[in-house]
Amino acid sequence: MPGKGLTAGRVRRLQVVLTTTAVIAVTVLVGAGFAGTQFAGASSPRLGAIQTLRATGTTHSARTTHLAPQRMVRVPALSTGTPPQSARYLGPEPASSSLQVDVVLAPTNASELAHFVTSVASPASPLYHHYLTEPQFVAQFGPPSWATVEAESWLRSDGLTVSAESPFVISAVGTARAASQAFGMHFERYKTAAGVTGVLASGPPLFPADLAGGRVSGVVGLNTLDSPEDFSARPMRGEARSPLDAARAPAAHGVLEPAGGAPAVAGEPAPSVSPPVACSAATTPAESTGEYTPDQLATKYQLNDLEQDGQDGAGVTIALPEINASSSSDISAYKLCFGLSNSVTVDDVDGGPAAGTVGNGEADIDIEMAATLAPDASIVAYESPATNAGLIGSFSEIVTANTAKVISMSVGECEVDAEGGSAPSLATSMHGLLMEAASQGQSVLVATGDQGSEACFTYLPSSGVATGTEVDPSYPASDPLVTAVGG
Repeated sequence: MPGKGLTAGRVRRLQVVLTTTAVIAVTVLVGAGFAGTQFAGASSPRLGAIQTLRATGTTHSARTTHLAPQRMVRVPALSTGTPPQSARYLGPEPASSSLQVDVVLAPTNASELAHFVTSVASPASPLYHHYLTEPQFVAQFGPPSWATVEAESWLRSDGLTVSAESPFVISAVGTARAASQAFGMHFERYKTAAGVTGVLASGPPLFPADLAGGRVSGVVGLNTLDSPEDFSARPMRGEARSPLDAARAPAAHGVLEPAGGAPAVAGEPAPSVSPPVACSAATTPAESTGEYTPDQLATKYQLNDLEQDGQDGAGVTIALPEINASSSSDISAYKLCFGLSNSVTVDDVDGGPAAGTVGNGEADIDIEMAATLAPDASIVAYESPATNAGLIGSFSEIVTANTAKVISMSVGECEVDAEGGSAPSLATSMHGLLMEAASQGQSVLVATGDQGSEACFTYLPSSGVATGTEVDPSYPASDPLVTAVGG
């Protein structure tokens, strides 16, 4: 039965998010010998007399301080849900497994932050477009140092090795017993009807009482059965020949040289800067199937007019959170074909995507479309595992670096799960990071996916059972701080 213990030999990522904008990453090594550990209840002494830290305003340099015991309390608002319908219980997570936990600390002035986010985007406000730098954001809305000290001390007290990644992010490594002791939860393994195997720790986690009072907005990773999915592009099908097709001179198939000339569409002005034009290696197969190449789509949506106005991405960095790996050779071939010279770099987050995900092609598509539509922009792909923790990790790095003023993602998951179902911490954690992005002038665009209002719908042919039949979109496309893009 569930609730007996933890498992052997896997790396898992948990995320504790201490509300609005900060991320504390904690890696927990699950060790051996766990069996029926008794968890401390609400009245049990643990870490944390922090009155001195509060009074003196202790800085992050005091993180090694050992705090006096304090009671632990459960936080119902952070409870994970029950296993998905038809999920099969596989037993306790092996004691030798590895778990990673990220904790995001709350802002000191949450209501003021919400007001600032509204004002900085309102043309009538005197704060309109008066964005903050990342250090200014931390200074005005960052977590109090005592909360950071207590969070780290709490994790250390249960045997976790803790290190800081940023003003907001803490990493720790420990044993299964330490992970269970810290959060007061049993980690169980399940396999869903869709074939996903993951960990679920049901119920409300334990936190030091001082952190439980509004200092924690989510624990991302207690449930790894729910995870983000990429929105792989579907081919656009159109007429057999478009005006752009007719204007392009034929070339030999398979040659990866840039095609010359700009699109000649009647009634449209020629751009002052020639936009990218596909080579024959792209146009020939597209013509044979009646599909459009990216440059043709740009013409049909009149995006070339933006380049004529000088809006070609010069001086702009675009960040792309990805859950699949990209192929540098494929991207190089694409750039050569379209005559592009964008700077493209990859940042592996949390160890990067799983092996074999290059074949999914989604990361390549995102990078190539960004380069085509913004030929002078720099592009950074933040590639993480396909987990909620990985997604939060990528966003944390993007807003902390604050170098990319455009963030575009084609990733999401069922809004019901993200906002209040089995993985409610995703939305509360992500929304905090989106508030930081808005404060810093970072625009976030998120694909809605092909499912539209049926992002939560699933059908199991083997049983004939359909779930998620209500109207629900994908998250984070549904978050009010992003621009949702159809498709």
